[in-house]
Amino acid sequence: MFVKWLSTMIICFSLSLGLVGCNNDDQSDDDSSGDADTDTDTDSDADSDGDADGDSDGDADGDADGDADGDADGDSDADADTDSDADSDADSDSDADTDADSDSDGDADGDSDSDSDSDGDTDVPPVLCPPDDSAYLNLLDGELLFADSTMVTNLMNPSCEEGTNGGDWLVHVTLHEPGKLALTVASEDHFLALYPAPGDDLVCPDQSTELDCIDPFYTGDYVLFEELEAGDYMLVLAEWDQGAAGAMEAPMVLYGDDDEICDNGIDDDGDEAIDCDDEGCRSITFCHDEQCNNYVDDNWNFKTDCLDGVCIGTEYCVGGDCEPHEDLELLTPFEDYPVSFDTTTDGGDAIQLPCSITSDTTEYVIAFSVDVESTIYVDLTQAAGGDHGLGFYYEGGPGSSCVEWESQCYGEATDSVENAVLEQVLPGRYFLIMEVAANAGPVDLEITAEPVCPVGYFWNQDAYECEEWECTYTDLGTWTGEEIVHEGDNCEGYKLFANLDEDCTGYNAPDRELVYQLVIPDGETVHVTLMPTPENDETDVSVYMLAECLDFARETCLAGADETEAPDGETFEYTNDTGDEQTVYIYADAWAGCGAYTLIVSDGSVDTDTE
Repeated sequence: MFVKWLSTMIICFSLSLGLVGCNNDDQSDDDSSGDADTDTDTDSDADSDGDADGDSDGDADGDADGDADGDADGDSDADADTDSDADSDADSDSDADTDADSDSDGDADGDSDSDSDSDGDTDVPPVLCPPDDSAYLNLLDGELLFADSTMVTNLMNPSCEEGTNGGDWLVHVTLHEPGKLALTVASEDHFLALYPAPGDDLVCPDQSTELDCIDPFYTGDYVLFEELEAGDYMLVLAEWDQGAAGAMEAPMVLYGDDDEICDNGIDDDGDEAIDCDDEGCRSITFCHDEQCNNYVDDNWNFKTDCLDGVCIGTEYCVGGDCEPHEDLELLTPFEDYPVSFDTTTDGGDAIQLPCSITSDTTEYVIAFSVDVESTIYVDLTQAAGGDHGLGFYYEGGPGSSCVEWESQCYGEATDSVENAVLEQVLPGRYFLIMEVAANAGPVDLEITAEPVCPVGYFWNQDAYECEEWECTYTDLGTWTGEEIVHEGDNCEGYKLFANLDEDCTGYNAPDRELVYQLVIPDGETVHVTLMPTPENDETDVSVYMLAECLDFARETCLAGADETEAPDGETFEYTNDTGDEQTVYIYADAWAGCGAYTLIVSDGSVDTDTE
């Protein structure tokens, strides 16, 4: 028995080596597979693929395509087409369309965009921004840019434009060296934004690439784009509303990082020479003297020939056809100049103000000059029924009329001009014209010129120039819980922030301010109140607190209030939670009109309503 078993094992081992066959079944078919079909596999069909589906492809799906998906297309999906994807169509792609291409976009154009052509784009034309001007700047080489945004459409939307729809003057600027691009804008109501120029000059810059957007506070404001690499840029000069801003001039200069900036009133390079007095500014065009008879603005102060104050009195700028009724001559800064007249008996009838629709009326002309850049305040009192329009004009030079060179004009028929503020009045001679708007009558006015200084500078009348301000304050001591009351008059103060958009209160406070230092212990809360005195009912006060006295950018604002109008006061609350005692600086400021006030620091709120 053992011999028989051993013989069988030897035969089977030989089978494993491919030498002989080995079968151990006892079935009734003719093969040796052990099943009832006639093939040699172990399934029950008649093929030789080892499955029971009746074909010979090796899968169990019943077709002969070699896959298990139930169709005959040779792929591994379960659809009924003959391609190799699973989308039920015959185009060999994986989309769900019925086209014959190989993309996945649902059309038959052979590309992967969403249109029906084969150019590979979406057929949305790019927005075109052809430049209106070009400038090519080297370090310390300037260029005078002229623009008129009323002549163009709204193409760009700079971030600081706040959704307005004014026209955009586009300037292609090429900087041949890295540096800082400075502009002085001689027009109100423009936003300035800078972008890297797109490769195609005709295409608008991508809004997301905006480098900076600046909203100048007033005419003549200084704008600076810093840390610029050499290359091409698109400068956008956008007016705030369509047709509202008009023509402008902007001297552009490219400065190096360590250069003196020649028109910002600051000693940038620390050599104690400011602007055009600095040796590095001698080559700048606007640091040249004005030539009074060449029809060119040589010194780039936006006044040409006899319109420039430096030319008044020269052989080219003597006399003129306009004969003022009263000449105040040169205005001394901060001195009040009263003028009284009656248009029923005084003045003439030779002028028609452009802003007055009344014809055949009388007017009164007042001449004056300023020798430093100034803001002119005109305070008016008119008799009941005696409404007047007001025009402000540059002197046009020999042979010119009083209204030939308009600057600002106020009032229409039946409108009464209350007070006027004439900003950024450059050195020169001017005419102030009061014309009857409704009924003639007496007029009392007072003209005051206040010099304009850069942020952080104040006007020193003794030195007759703007000087850098050092922190000057009244010390209120340390808060002990006892009420502190201080009487002051900020007409004796400074105008350090007059040309900033807003202060810590969310509003601009362009009038004068005085500063107070206070030490607040840790964890203590103070209430700060600023009240105009009862006799001062015209000052609209503003009060705020800074952590640093010389913070001209107002980056350390702690609290502030400017919510009421004259003659009411303002109050705010502040808690020192720094973990240590804190020195703060309180600014007694004014949105309009300086004057006497009472400053109160207390442990509770103070009623600021005077009614």
